[in-house]
This record gives sequence, C-alpha cells and structure tokens, in this order.
Amino acid sequence: MVNNKLATYSLCGFLSLCCFSSNVALAGQETLVGAKVEQIAGSDSEYTGCAAKLSLSVSLPSCTYPNYVHFDCDGSANSTKKSSSSAMFNLIQLAYVTDKSVLVVVNEPATDGVCRASYVNVF
Repeated sequence: MVNNKLATYSLCGFLSLCCFSSNVALAGQETLVGAKVEQIAGSDSEYTGCAAKLSLSVSLPSCTYPNYVHFDCDGSANSTKKSSSSAMFNLIQLAYVTDKSVLVVVNEPATDGVCRASYVNVF
C-alpha cells in the first residue's frame, strides 16, 4: 500500500512538473522537459566531476554553455550531497544508453558557465 501511494505521489509530482513547466524559469531555476542526453562526461578537474550535454538549451543568464549541466559529483560546488549527485548522474547515464527522454531541473549559479542539475527524471 505504501509503495502504491509513493508511486501515486511521484506520478502526480512528475505530471504537475510536466503540465506546469515546459522550460519554465523561476528565479535562478529552469525546468527542461523532454530533453535527450547527447553526451556525458566525467572529469577529475572540470564540470565538478560529471556533466551532460542535453538536446534542449537552458536560458538562465549565467549558463554560458546552455546545453550542458553539471551534477556536482565531486562536491566542489557545495550544492548537493555526493550521493544525490551520483544518483542523478546515474539516471543521466541510463537515459543516454536507453535513448530515453529526461526532465531536468537546472539551477544557477553556474560553475565555469555550466549550471547545476538539481532534479532528474527519466521517462
């Protein structure tokens, strides 16, 4: 029963994000719906350790690389727990290898022109 409620809440949250946001921007935040992952990168010195290139562009002013998002995998942006960053990057990798679309919430400030993802959903 608990799993059904959790699934219902997750589905409702996902649908509300989709219905109310198709690249909706809040102050320093933007939601990209239906993006494809075009490229993934891991590094020990760039993009806070891991990043992805998406088929949709971010329009936030500080995101000077509008098709890229980072996940703060190395913790250098001090914005996300490493376990959460790793989980989001794993979802991006899953979407890449299965050619699925993603919903990504992107936040400012940018690190070296690349804004940070704070939520990822594969569909």
